[in-house]
Amino acid sequence: MGAALRKGTAALGYLKTRGVARTPRGERLLRAFKEVEDNLVHLRLLGDQTQAQDEAVGSARRAARLSLIQYREGSVSHLNVIDADRSVLQQQRVAVQLDAERARATVNLIRAMGGGWSLAAAE
Repeated sequence: MGAALRKGTAALGYLKTRGVARTPRGERLLRAFKEVEDNLVHLRLLGDQTQAQDEAVGSARRAARLSLIQYREGSVSHLNVIDADRSVLQQQRVAVQLDAERARATVNLIRAMGGGWSLAAAE
């Protein structure tokens, strides 16, 4: 994605220096480049967030396992186990929300690049 972003930024700069932005078609073209660039950046940020969230889910799972071991050994109450399981579920819910946001951002990128689909084509 980095190379595409640099090329898109260079193309934007070229179009601006040529005065293309002053025409209605040029304005649409610049807006399209900006939408693609924005969506690429958004996807990259979501990828970083997803990676961090996956680590948080793993940490919550390890804490839940430890809590269960401590409960079996008699050092903590069952409430601690339930709370640790609740934490795992919360972290998993955030991970699923991030996955959904990445899917939406991918669709937006496809649209910004001129792609799409119709119901007639799917049938």
